[in-house]
Amino acid sequence: MYGIRAMRKLSQNFLLDPRLAKRLVRACGSVRDKHVIEVGPGPGCLTRPLLDLGARRVVAIEKDSRFAPTLEILSEASEGRLHVVMGDIFHQHLQELIPEELGVSWESDTLPQVCLVGNLPFSVASPLLISWLRQISRREGPFLRGRVPLSLTFQLEVAQRIGAPILDPQRCRLSVLCQNYCTTQHRLTLNGTQMCSPSFAKVVS
Repeated sequence: MYGIRAMRKLSQNFLLDPRLAKRLVRACGSVRDKHVIEVGPGPGCLTRPLLDLGARRVVAIEKDSRFAPTLEILSEASEGRLHVVMGDIFHQHLQELIPEELGVSWESDTLPQVCLVGNLPFSVASPLLISWLRQISRREGPFLRGRVPLSLTFQLEVAQRIGAPILDPQRCRLSVLCQNYCTTQHRLTLNGTQMCSPSFAKVVS
């Protein structure tokens, strides 16, 4: 599909079934009227349902230039609701991509109308999560705007470590870090065969 293959060296995995893609987006919670930062959209597998389900604006950050034409077509059809940023997520200042007026105090019971969504390449998922946890601890980056929710995909083994309770054999430093700064929830499990990926690991959101 799209004439582009997922690259093993980038650990890419694409969910090309539109029904499953929409199911995954629904598992993130309501995106209606929200400002969504999407990490690694690839050919737009989740971008489409994010727009279809009512996101006010989607900012899609993609490193792989092969997807630029497809994403630009989507952007042109979105009537200004999709903005594409070509570049490495590790080099982005995400707070600059979130309007200041959407910010909500960390002490507020209300979450900002903003969320981060990503079907992450396996090789960057854990390093990126740790980077975001560091930013949460300092209330910087996208978290300068408040307690911005994260809805992300991980390989099953990583997700199990993230949510491992005390005394669980899989509990590790990643478990402690995630649970110290966030409330973690396992919403959905996908079989790796449902992904367009060089590997067939189970994926969870």
